[in-house]
Amino acid sequence: MSNTVLSLGVVGAYLLLLAAIGFWSYRHSGQDPVSYFLAGRGLGSLALTLTTLATLLSAFTFIGVPADAYTHGLGIFLGVGVTTAFISGLFLWVGYRVWLAAQHFGFITPSEFFGHRFNSPLLALLYCVSALTFTAPYISIQIIGGARTLAAVLGEGIPYWPLAVVVALVILGYVLFGGSQAVVWTDVVQGIILILGMGVAFVAVAFSLGREAGSELDPWLSLPGPNGRWSWQGLFGNQLLFFMATPLFPQFFQRFYMAKSARPF
Repeated sequence: MSNTVLSLGVVGAYLLLLAAIGFWSYRHSGQDPVSYFLAGRGLGSLALTLTTLATLLSAFTFIGVPADAYTHGLGIFLGVGVTTAFISGLFLWVGYRVWLAAQHFGFITPSEFFGHRFNSPLLALLYCVSALTFTAPYISIQIIGGARTLAAVLGEGIPYWPLAVVVALVILGYVLFGGSQAVVWTDVVQGIILILGMGVAFVAVAFSLGREAGSELDPWLSLPGPNGRWSWQGLFGNQLLFFMATPLFPQFFQRFYMAKSARPF
């Protein structure tokens, strides 16, 4: 019972912190389009890095990928590391140029960039429709993942659906009222929590494994994995898809607009 109360307290404090950030952003940020959608184009290196990190590290990263690795081995992480390195290059090579264009022409949405760059209102419309169509289930997955995680943390006595509603309402509240400023600062807080949490988990797992576990883990640490899932060819194709798709995610692409100068890139 005490563990449940403690877990409820921690989760409640966390959600209240997100709500408080949204309220603070609502009181202190402008409501013009640039302020609301792009955080005033004022992000420095740390804020831009952490908001991009938190944007990319979704439920897929923390629930889907570990589940796949637990079942089929850690080979998937080989591709993730390489792809992330290339995406970092894209952030510098493509992101900087997109930022320059947004500064010059005043772009706010990704659709405006593509429509202007290729002189095609139809392309702008197609990007907008596809972004709305595929981002909706992507956001739903985050709410589902958050609620499932909270249900696991809080124990079996807490049903899933009320948690999903609470998560959705908190996110909706701070995004709707605080705009991108609230999103950025919640991302900064959550990015710090993610980095610290991964560091603690890494150390805890490393110390919990004895040397004798090495041979038992060998099938999980090499390709194609214990079940033969990850061939080099399959891994390459999977990661190539992520490499090409990630910069076009609207939530990622719009981060290019938010930098206050060229220095963060």
